[in-house]
Amino acid sequence: MIYLDYNATTPLCDAAREAMLPYLDRYFGNPSSIHAAGTRATSLLGCCA
Repeated sequence: MIYLDYNATTPLCDAAREAMLPYLDRYFGNPSSIHAAGTRATSLLGCCA
């Protein structure tokens, strides 16, 4: 099958998937929120989300 709608979704390379797994499994808080999960996510971004 040829998939031409990469604007809607794009497969991740293995390295990117592995790097993101901890954040998808454990640290999934909204970095814009002020609750504990959100502030933890903000700190992991390394910037001022």
